[in-house]
Amino acid sequence: MKTAVALVSARAARGLDEDMPPLLAAFAAAGAHAEIADWDDPEADWARFDAALLRSAWDYTERLPEFLDWIARVDAITTLLNPAPVLRWSADKHYLRDLERLGVPVVATTFVEPGADARETLGEFLEREVCAELVVKPAVGAGSRDTRRHARAASAETLAHVRELLDAHRAVLLQPYFEGVDQHGETALIYINGRFSHAIRKGPLLPLGALATDGLFAPETITRREPGADERAVADRTLAALPYGELLYARVDLITTLLNPAPVLRWSADKHYLRDLERLGVPVVATTFVEPGADARETLGEFLEREVCAELVVKPAVGAGSRDTRRHARAASAETLAHVRELLDAHRAVLLQPYFEGVDQHGETALIYINGRFSHAIRKGPLLPLGALATDGLFAPETITRREPGADERAVADRTLAALPYGELLYARVDLIRDAAGKPCLLELAEPSLFFAHEPRAAVQLAAATLAWCAPAKAAAPCGKSTGR
Repeated sequence: MKTAVALVSARAARGLDEDMPPLLAAFAAAGAHAEIADWDDPEADWARFDAALLRSAWDYTERLPEFLDWIARVDAITTLLNPAPVLRWSADKHYLRDLERLGVPVVATTFVEPGADARETLGEFLEREVCAELVVKPAVGAGSRDTRRHARAASAETLAHVRELLDAHRAVLLQPYFEGVDQHGETALIYINGRFSHAIRKGPLLPLGALATDGLFAPETITRREPGADERAVADRTLAALPYGELLYARVDLITTLLNPAPVLRWSADKHYLRDLERLGVPVVATTFVEPGADARETLGEFLEREVCAELVVKPAVGAGSRDTRRHARAASAETLAHVRELLDAHRAVLLQPYFEGVDQHGETALIYINGRFSHAIRKGPLLPLGALATDGLFAPETITRREPGADERAVADRTLAALPYGELLYARVDLIRDAAGKPCLLELAEPSLFFAHEPRAAVQLAAATLAWCAPAKAAAPCGKSTGR
């Protein structure tokens, strides 16, 4: 006799669960009988099934007491999967408190319970959370129904949404909205029988200020995604922390809230990134790299033949603060060659760049961006006296003044950051100089000094953005549902 399995759905979900066709085919291929059954069907004979596998009972959220009663009844007469304690626990997002107590990194969440002072709780949330936008959602909900994204300043609209849910006797969640979701979406990691199976990307669901979906679930854009090692670690840690043992199925939804991520830091630590930027079409200062083991005399000679400049700069590819950086006269080839060889002998790659005379008069322009948006700019006076030895300090003394960048400088800086494959950065600094023709070109990128003394609000912006990005991930649906609906 074939094993009989009920795939538990809801009338409203018929034809909408894309997981059903492949799952029915898989059971048939395994020699089992599987059929779709609605959880609230009064005619359903649950005792005739060997197991009831919860799939798409997505309308339970408005009928939670009835759904919990169904769990108890079915659990008494057949095998319910996942087990009843897991389904009860995961039906209400108050589980985020449990996960946080277990040490799982979750999005900072404030619960507003029916009967609470909504205005006071929202005010306390906004005092505590430094975010430009927030999400309001019911504690018992799925498919983004009754969920909206509000601007921080839209307090009246936000309060009305919270009160609407409370008036329906529904607990409410307040969470900061992370801007990175608009670009990177969410990552959902799926586990079968306790083992990682696959992951997908869910595109952003919540347009700012839009009304909540009036359907069973908000339309989703789903694509396959390979999760990062850090995402795997958080998901594994989440499931290992649960007191329910190995689950038949689970899904852990994450959002990434890293600061400037490790790939950016690694890439920007070495000025070979100038080659990447040039390939991406960013105007950069003409740069020749001299690698350890190369013929320094030959490479320097080729540079001088190619570049028509009275002076040049020699600097290490990995360096900061103008340490080990010097400005040489074109005619001082012996001194220049000695400098290059000194760096090469220390196994350091070297950059050769023309020195533009206009820097002596106009300096460099550094444009600072916080959270992907232009913040302010400064002028750095000339740092390199001709023929002087490199600084022996941590950095060369700088003359810094506030500067309003030109439209052409803003355009180059914006273009540079837009060309990067790393998404929106928490902070960035684009250093520009004007070439012999007076056009701005990139000198360096991603220096961490952001010159807050010349724009104190930028420090506030960075602190706010950092705090808003501090929670590294959200475990939104660790188990009990086949999707986020």
